[in-house]
Amino acid sequence: MTCPLPVSWTLDILKNLNKLLTDTRLALAMANDYRKIYSIDTSDGSYLEYERDSTDNDFSVSSKGTDFFSDCAEFCSSAVYIDDQPLLQDMFTRETFMKRISSGDHFNFDYRFMIGGVPVYHRMKTIIGKDENAGTVFIGITDIDRQKKRELEIKAELFKDSLTGVKNKSAYNDTEKKLDALIREGICEEFSIFVFDLNDLKKVNDSLGHDEGDRYIRSGCLLICSTFKHSPVFRIGGDEFAAVLKDSDYNERRELKKALKEKVEANLQSSGVIIAVGSADFSPETDTCLLDVFKRADREMYSDKRRLKGI
Repeated sequence: MTCPLPVSWTLDILKNLNKLLTDTRLALAMANDYRKIYSIDTSDGSYLEYERDSTDNDFSVSSKGTDFFSDCAEFCSSAVYIDDQPLLQDMFTRETFMKRISSGDHFNFDYRFMIGGVPVYHRMKTIIGKDENAGTVFIGITDIDRQKKRELEIKAELFKDSLTGVKNKSAYNDTEKKLDALIREGICEEFSIFVFDLNDLKKVNDSLGHDEGDRYIRSGCLLICSTFKHSPVFRIGGDEFAAVLKDSDYNERRELKKALKEKVEANLQSSGVIIAVGSADFSPETDTCLLDVFKRADREMYSDKRRLKGI
C-alpha cells in the first residue's frame, strides 16, 4: 500500500510472518485463498504488507508503512468503488477500528476494488493476535468476485416480486438493514422514502376477479416505476409499494411527486389506477433508523388515501 521494502529485509520478515502464522493460531484463519495479509501494530499504527504470488503459495513482503489508518483512507478514496467508500472509510478510522478490536469484534467487510475501471469484490477479515502477539491485528484480503456475483444473481431472483418484476418485501428489508447500519455510523447520505397504496384493489378483485386485480396492480406499479425511473421500487404488500429516492430522483422529489399526483387526478376521470402517495425525507438530527422515515411517509400516504376516497 506504500513504499517497497529493501530486499535485505525480506528474509527476516518472512520468517517472522511464518512464526506468527504458526504460533498464534492464525494458520487456519489465514487460509490459502488470501492474497494479501496486513500485520498492524495497534500501538502506533505501523504495518507490514505481505503478498502471495499468483503462481506460488508462499508470501513475499511487498511494502511497509507507518500509519495504516491514514494510508487506508488514501487508498479508499482513490481505489475503492464510490458507493463502498463511506462505510469503509468510517470503519478504518483509528478510533472506530480500535473500538471494535478492543471489544473483541472480529469482522468481515466486503467491498469493491476498482481494477481497470471495473469494480471487483474483495473481502477483508480481521484476526487479533494471540499470546505473545497480543496487540497485533492481521487483516486478510481475498478476491471473492466470482462468489459474490453469483450470490447477487441468486439474491436478485429471491428479491424479485413475481407479479410485477420489481423488488419484493425481502429486498426492502435488506435495504433497510443496510441503511440502518449507515445511520448508526452517522454516515448516511440524504434520501427520501415514498410510500404508495393502490386504492380500491379489493373492489376490483370482488367485482371483476383476481386476474383484473393483478392487472390493476401491474398498472399501478408501471405508473410508479415510470415516474421514479432512477429509484428502486419495492412491492411491500398486496397493494402497497415503496421507493427509496437518492441522487437525481431525490433532488427532483417534489416535481416527481407532483407529476404522479397529476396523473392520478387524470385517472380519476378515466377510471385508471388510483394511487395514494406519501413521502418523508431522512433527517440525521432526529431519525435513528429507516422505520422512523417510513412512518412519516406512511401517515402522509393514508391522509392522501382518505382525500382521494372523498373526491
